[in-house]
Amino acid sequence: MVEEEVTEEQLKEFGKTRYPKFVDNLELIRACYEREKGITPTQKLYIKKKISEIKEGEFVSIEGLVARKERESKYVGCKICRKKRKDLTAPCINCGGTEFTEFIWQNFLIGDKTAVVIAEILLPKISIAPVEGKVYEFKGKVSMYKNNYQLLVDVVVEPKVTSDLKRAVNEAMDLFDVYDGVVEKQTFQEWFARQNFNVAYEEVIGYLNIQEKENKIMLVKKEGEEKK
Repeated sequence: MVEEEVTEEQLKEFGKTRYPKFVDNLELIRACYEREKGITPTQKLYIKKKISEIKEGEFVSIEGLVARKERESKYVGCKICRKKRKDLTAPCINCGGTEFTEFIWQNFLIGDKTAVVIAEILLPKISIAPVEGKVYEFKGKVSMYKNNYQLLVDVVVEPKVTSDLKRAVNEAMDLFDVYDGVVEKQTFQEWFARQNFNVAYEEVIGYLNIQEKENKIMLVKKEGEEKK
């Protein structure tokens, strides 16, 4: 499946240029945009949004920090249609598939600067399993559950490493080397504030493999890991 991405501002600009009388109907403009760009019903157009802006039924792209895993459940289902199966001796009654595998539903609380939302992820349909404390781009459909929004995730994307983020991560790793891998949390936060990096504290922490214990943070390097 092919995914496309566009901002709400780009859609509105497209509407003002091509269909000014209907620019206030964003769903109509979106459909016209998809037609002109050759995006078919089997593809998806995700609109970049802040969490506070999402609405039920929208396909959105959100950059969010993973605060914590809320819950996890497992089931055995058809490899083709992913429907839950109890009788593994017979073909899938939904699609006729004969191979079955274990699927894992994971719910994460994610957030940006504006709000939080539950992101629901199905593994192994999603190739990237989010890690708590890291920042990702989540693409999916907004639904409503018990009067709260949730995001049914189609795609999880590792954010791109910019030159500013690369420099901040490397200098943070140097600091941990000075302290033999363990730094007082307040010391690290004060050091970060003095550096005037052009990236957010959460972005840097999200790229470092950090463990916290008793107001101290420890950098756990993976085997063979070097500076970016």
